[in-house]
Amino acid sequence: MNATERKKVERRDSRLRSISTGDHSAFTKEMISILEDAGRPSGLSLPETFRSFVTMAACSLSLGMREAEYLKEAERFHPNGAAHLPKAFAFLVEAMEVADFADVLGPMHMEVSSTKAAQRDLGEFYTPWSLSRASAAMLLGTPPQIPQDRPFTLLEPASGSGGMVLAVAQHLVDHRLSPRNMKATLIDVSPLAYEMAIINTTLYGIPAQIIQGNALSLEVRRTWRNMHWWSAIAPGSATEAIVAQPSAIPDDEVRYVFETVQGSFNFEAAA
Repeated sequence: MNATERKKVERRDSRLRSISTGDHSAFTKEMISILEDAGRPSGLSLPETFRSFVTMAACSLSLGMREAEYLKEAERFHPNGAAHLPKAFAFLVEAMEVADFADVLGPMHMEVSSTKAAQRDLGEFYTPWSLSRASAAMLLGTPPQIPQDRPFTLLEPASGSGGMVLAVAQHLVDHRLSPRNMKATLIDVSPLAYEMAIINTTLYGIPAQIIQGNALSLEVRRTWRNMHWWSAIAPGSATEAIVAQPSAIPDDEVRYVFETVQGSFNFEAAA
């Protein structure tokens, strides 16, 4: 390893350490540098490169079920740039290993993909991690008041990249429970949020199903159950994790989810 390469490694390690303190700005800066190197040879903008990277990362976690989508995105990159994409994915995994369930993708999306006007027009505002943590504590209680005979269900109808679900997972771990003690359903209309939620729940080991759609208009575009869905357990269970083939969500179960969301917004009935 020459001096330049050693300096890059030291810089990366320093930025990884900063994540453990709650500061994600250094991680974002390093990821931007890697992604710019990936997109530059093929003339891709940073937002375009980020979207393609997120899609390819989600596809790579599908156990081979989304290979055609992966290859389609890969074709956008010049070979010299494509060589940087595995570095970006490896850095993401390393960051999540020290991030304590924090969402590193959502804030990065806000940094690289949207202008302030676009965020306002699309309604894309990612909840700060501290607020998500506080909300999780209020939702579950301290210590968490959850069923003891089965995994509990969590429904997030405007999930973004899954920050609230990650905060619930962290709250469970803080009290010597497991993310496997829940089954989470995440819904968002954004295709990018859908992919980021797949990445976050899969890499953090959270049993989850993700729906790209609109819970109010009942529009469904895509659905996904991650590889951990069938590994959910009751608190205290010693059952080993089951890694199953990811799949789409059965139509009748999607309808049930949307009926649940619709019921929660039935203001006329509530009045």
